[in-house]
Amino acid sequence: MGCHILFDPLSFPFDNLDPIGAWTDVLDGGPAQAAGLAAGDVLVALDGLRVQPRGFERQLGRYAPGARVELLGFRRDELMRFPLELAAAPADTVWITPDPQADAEALQRRQAWLGEAGVSPG
Repeated sequence: MGCHILFDPLSFPFDNLDPIGAWTDVLDGGPAQAAGLAAGDVLVALDGLRVQPRGFERQLGRYAPGARVELLGFRRDELMRFPLELAAAPADTVWITPDPQADAEALQRRQAWLGEAGVSPG
């Protein structure tokens, strides 16, 4: 497992986008909420470039905290612009990702820790 500081520029988990790019939730007090984004808005562009839900996090990663960007999205049938300033994640925010180079022993410990079927703790 790796542990990385999460760049959380909009203050929402990226799994809050459904498969078509609609926000399922906008967290209170974050940049997304301050810009006027709401649950159900469908994100279509970042700084004039079309975005896909699966690539949105990668596209945002090109910007540093404090950068000013413009999101475009649909709220029902109306195209709306949302200018906002990106933010860094709070100091208590982390993102845990599997290590793609983990050896077999580490993989077994991770599976046991996660409670995956058929694995006994070492």
